Amino acid sequence: MRNDNNRWRNNYRLHFYGLKDGVHDVSFPIERSFFDNFPVDDIFGSRMTVNIELTKNDRHLHLKMVFSGALLVECGVSAERFWMNQSFESELIAKFGEHTDTDDYEVWTIDRGAHHIDLADYFFETIVVNLPLRRINPDVVNGKKDSDVYQAYLDYLNKQQESKDEEPKPDEDNIDPRWQALKTLKQDK
Repeated sequence: MRNDNNRWRNNYRLHFYGLKDGVHDVSFPIERSFFDNFPVDDIFGSRMTVNIELTKNDRHLHLKMVFSGALLVECGVSAERFWMNQSFESELIAKFGEHTDTDDYEVWTIDRGAHHIDLADYFFETIVVNLPLRRINPDVVNGKKDSDVYQAYLDYLNKQQESKDEEPKPDEDNIDPRWQALKTLKQDK
């Protein structure tokens, strides 16, 4: 649930007023407390950084962003939490205009009198969109993870396979006579 107090957003505002035209480097840490302000229940920790190369001129801002670090998520197989490495890029153009419009994901319009842009929602949406749907701990995939949940899952799969192997095979001699008559019709063709 979103935090009603918006002071936390100050940490994710890109202040561009007073910057000279040209290229500037800015970075923002994305910690667990960031996600407390959004409706997310599957990210349990964060050690991410967003590095931005900001190109400013009198018509627009061009932001080239690199998201990198790790998120603490739950493994879809073992149900245990693990740090999943993440690295992806994104670009945003913020052009100056008469009003603010941030509905487009790639091109924003910001008021000419603005001194900053709030990137919190953009960061959140970009991170969530880039999370894989299936999150599996690499140690589980490589067989290095000794997990009780994972072992129980393997035991279950082995029992399922054993029960399939033990199922009696249909005996050709004990077929229902109606099916046998159909089988005979098929063979007569």
